[in-house]
Amino acid sequence: MINKGIEIIVIIFLLTVNCLAQAGNNLEHTNSMKSQEQVEEIKMVFEGNKIFSREELLKRMNFDEYPFQSIERMSINLQYLRLFLGEQGYIKPTIGEPELLNTETGRIIKLKFSEGLKYRFGKIKVEGVSVFSSEQILNFSGMKTGEIASSKIIREGVFEKIRKEYGQLGYIQATPDLQQYFNDANNTVDFTIVIDEGKPFYIGKIIFRGNEKNPNQVLSKELLVKEGEIYNQILVDRSIDRLNKTGLFEPIVEEDVKLFSHENRTFLEIVIHVKEK
Repeated sequence: MINKGIEIIVIIFLLTVNCLAQAGNNLEHTNSMKSQEQVEEIKMVFEGNKIFSREELLKRMNFDEYPFQSIERMSINLQYLRLFLGEQGYIKPTIGEPELLNTETGRIIKLKFSEGLKYRFGKIKVEGVSVFSSEQILNFSGMKTGEIASSKIIREGVFEKIRKEYGQLGYIQATPDLQQYFNDANNTVDFTIVIDEGKPFYIGKIIFRGNEKNPNQVLSKELLVKEGEIYNQILVDRSIDRLNKTGLFEPIVEEDVKLFSHENRTFLEIVIHVKEK
């Protein structure tokens, strides 16, 4: 157990403009930098932590990655902390706002914080499905009754894996949602996975933009999808990989592939933007 009020010393380096502008390429320059540093000790106080140590909390907040600069910039650190806790099953922590306070012994940063309960998956139900069975959806989700209710499992299973499985069948608008019911008496949380499946889409036209030296017919040979087929996101991704391996273009990234659909139509227009070398 970790007692309340555990103090952590965060060393903040306040560098001059010249130090920030120059890299330490040799020992002489490094010594010059050190002479320009001003070091201030600020104590960080966690109030309420019972499970994780001060070192673990600071590590998960990524405090070691860059010098602390201001209270306002701590929001990203708190997001890292919440993400870590959720992956361990602490999906309802209490994290207050950090306070910068002046004390008789110097300045401190105080954070009121509690991990809360560690939850496990309780009952898991599925609603709204017709394309897949409830058993298949549960398998995709990775959620299993009795196991730690990790936000990582939920994120990767429900919001990535399930969407990907639907995407292979053309249901690119399939949207999973989660309803949760906490049972603090036994530290479990029940989930209902509700899916709006939408409708399947087919490939209408495949259009290349920016290919002045390489004709469409040559590029189309690298594609694993064809016009008129059910849209398959995985095959589209693999097609882009094949195009990139030709070495004819600058790397094609996700933002270079645009999908367009017309109202009340089930055909997609795929536009692939390329930049030839």
